[in-house]
Amino acid sequence: LLKVVDGHEDIARKLARIDPGLVPEQAPARGADGEGGLLLPPRPCQAAPLVDVQQGTAAARCLRRQLDLLLDAVSRRNADFLAIPTHRPVDKARLGSAFGNRLDPFNRRLAFHSGLDFAAPGGTEIQAAAGGRVVAAGPFSSYGIRVEIDHGNGLLTRYAHLSRAEVRVGNVVMPGQRIAAMGSTGRSTGSHLHFEVLYRGEFVDPQHFLSLGDMEKALDALAQD
Repeated sequence: LLKVVDGHEDIARKLARIDPGLVPEQAPARGADGEGGLLLPPRPCQAAPLVDVQQGTAAARCLRRQLDLLLDAVSRRNADFLAIPTHRPVDKARLGSAFGNRLDPFNRRLAFHSGLDFAAPGGTEIQAAAGGRVVAAGPFSSYGIRVEIDHGNGLLTRYAHLSRAEVRVGNVVMPGQRIAAMGSTGRSTGSHLHFEVLYRGEFVDPQHFLSLGDMEKALDALAQD
């Protein structure tokens, strides 16, 4: 569906710094020394060297069942990561105002900026940062036209100041899917995307989730909201 950026292990380490509960559970590592446990009979597919065709067939079936269980566990774990907003919502854009306190562009007073701004021409494609279900699409107060996607596990992303939304409430979207076009609706000074990540209803810094290695902060003509 989508190549997961940074790899699962890097993403897991980043998520653990935000909240360990965001990291999909995995089996604990086995200790380096000290072993024990009950004395139990061997399982069929882990038996000693095979002695006949019938035993070989049974062992092969057992191994296949174990492989199917393993593949199912891997698929579910991959699905967990696809629902984490690590995909950059704009392919090519200048990085504008960061998350945190700043001077409001309208009244020039200190104010909290609840997301991350990406500046690009009007109509630029906006993509879903992760897989999920659209829970809001349309005008909303100072956000102008906005789209909100619920990713489960308490995670929600919001895309604001759009020129138009291209999804509807109830749509299921995949990471990287086009969901809107950039604009300057609502409380905005110019064409840009205001991107928010909320975890359990609280604003969190989107940079904890996004890979920004190839983006440089522009020092001039930054669009803000």
